[in-house]
Amino acid sequence: MLEMRLRGALYDAGYTPSAFARRVGESRQTVDGWLQRGVPPRKCFRVGRILDVNPEWLVVSSCRERGLKAPSVEAFLLDFSMDEATALRKIIGSFRRHH
Repeated sequence: MLEMRLRGALYDAGYTPSAFARRVGESRQTVDGWLQRGVPPRKCFRVGRILDVNPEWLVVSSCRERGLKAPSVEAFLLDFSMDEATALRKIIGSFRRHH
């Protein structure tokens, strides 16, 4: 289950395993290991930041909250409808990703 989370997050962020390995400064073999066994906790914060996902979601099977919810962004989005807030989160998220 945890390994599928990483695979899905890579896909959603537009990374191939090789491109992601280069981005995080790891070997392709290391990333392949993460895809099979999950991200080690000591790497979860960096990986989470790069993929714009909750680091805990990457390594704890009971964590259901994938997205990072910055308090300032969430406060800003309170004045919008649910559909508008969802669209704005996608736009904001696209600016956070640096490939």
